[in-house]
Amino acid sequence: MMRRVFTSVTLGIVALAWAASAGAQSAHRIEKKTYGCQSEEMFGKIVGYSASRDNVAFKKALGAGLANGQCDIFDVGESVELTDTSIFTGKVKIRRRGDVVEYWTFIEHVK
Repeated sequence: MMRRVFTSVTLGIVALAWAASAGAQSAHRIEKKTYGCQSEEMFGKIVGYSASRDNVAFKKALGAGLANGQCDIFDVGESVELTDTSIFTGKVKIRRRGDVVEYWTFIEHVK
C-alpha cells in the first residue's frame, strides 16, 4: 500500500514538472529569413565570419553546416518555440513546432 502511494505521488510530481517545463517554452514566429545551428559554437563561428566580412569562410561554414544537418534555414512565418536564451548575446535557441531538434539563431529574427 505504501509503495503504491509513493509511486502515485512520484508520478504526480513528474507530471507537474513536465507540465511546468512545457509551459516554459513559448510560441513565436520567424520574422526574417535566417539560419540556425544546433551547436552554439558553430553558430558563433559562422556569425564571426559574417561579422568580419569574410564571405568566403561564411559561405563555406554555413554550406557545410547545412550539408551535414547541423544548421538549417528558417523561413518567414515559421512557428517556433523559444527554448533557451543567452543573455546579452543576441542569440536564442529555438525549435520548430512539432520537432525536437533545437537551433541557435538571432534573437531579432524571432518575434
